[in-house]
Amino acid sequence: MSTFSQANKEILEGQKAIGFDYQFDYFVFRALQLKEDESIGYEVLDDVHLEKADGTTILFQLKHSSQRKQDGTIKNLTDLDNDLWHTLYNWANKINTIKDFLDRHSFVLVSNKNENSNGNQFIDLLYDFKKNGNLREARDEIELILKSTNSENIKREIYSVLNLSDKSLGDFLRKIQIDLNVDDIIAKSKKCLIDYHIQEKDVDKFYEHLFSQLKRNSFEQIKATGKFILTKTQFSIIYNQIHSSTISKIKLPKRDFGKIEPPANLEELNFAKQLIDIKMVSIASLKQKTKLIQYCVEMLHTDKYIKFWLTDSAITYADIQDYKDECVRLYNNIFDRRYRNIDFKCNSGTNINELEEEINDTGVQIVYDVRELNVKMSNYDSQLSIEFSNGFFWLLSNKLEIGWHYDWQNRYK
Repeated sequence: MSTFSQANKEILEGQKAIGFDYQFDYFVFRALQLKEDESIGYEVLDDVHLEKADGTTILFQLKHSSQRKQDGTIKNLTDLDNDLWHTLYNWANKINTIKDFLDRHSFVLVSNKNENSNGNQFIDLLYDFKKNGNLREARDEIELILKSTNSENIKREIYSVLNLSDKSLGDFLRKIQIDLNVDDIIAKSKKCLIDYHIQEKDVDKFYEHLFSQLKRNSFEQIKATGKFILTKTQFSIIYNQIHSSTISKIKLPKRDFGKIEPPANLEELNFAKQLIDIKMVSIASLKQKTKLIQYCVEMLHTDKYIKFWLTDSAITYADIQDYKDECVRLYNNIFDRRYRNIDFKCNSGTNINELEEEINDTGVQIVYDVRELNVKMSNYDSQLSIEFSNGFFWLLSNKLEIGWHYDWQNRYK
């Protein structure tokens, strides 16, 4: 693949990723406005759908563009815009194939594109039809748009609308809404949060945690069931839990997990391999293997607490990510400081194999330094135990996110 083709591919993939972000941002924005007995879905019936208390459903199709005009503004939604007609084509197909579909559904096209200063022929005919109800005139306008294109794809999509019966086309046009220039949705969501009495100083943090939790929930539910739908009650539970964990600063609950047994293949776990390699422990020594078992129990205990807190919604996934980032920063500082001399020797041409004994001694010292840390989880009143902190570092080393040997990344990753 040429460099030019690769660059184009990366641009397209980047634009696609932005489009997905735009969809989910809008989902969060709409979720914040849920009313009693309503539910909202993400990529189930459409990009986003809203099931209302009266049994009807609004389908939202989200279209994001990164293309800009010469003046720097986002491009316009044109009369023959593929985003417009492909959306109408998909909706028209559902009307044709699903009985009574129009009775229960309405349609909203949402885009960050602008409307041409001279107007958009379809938007204009939509406005006129809703005002005067003249279907013949609306059909004529759509046929004029059809005649203005040479694109077979656009023609096919326009025909799918024109081929609707008079009753279906009339009902369809009445139920279409086009929202343009919808941008900076996150700011709109944060405005909703302020309206819900979240203080402005806490809004950024609150939104970040709410977005992260909803994103994680969507991933898990889509993976498990193939769809993600939230009722108002379910959203309120998540909202209140985020409020407790980010604003109220609750204490983390404790739990007795009983006796924790290490796995039979203990020495095959990554964290154990790393400790054995730097001669921190030896499975040949009963005393040292007992230490390894203790470290493993610390790791499993921490893992159980994390899963318990997440399941109980006492913390969010964003909390865990923040905690991990802090632990890794502290570890990196110790690693860089301890390996400063060895790093200098390697960069000066010394063969790393000649430094193995010194590396092992330094690696052991790093382990001892890390085990002295008792890292606090931000935004919580609870002081986590040093056992939890130690166990978290074992988890990180088991996932090969940190290591003790100078060359651990090449050895294990």
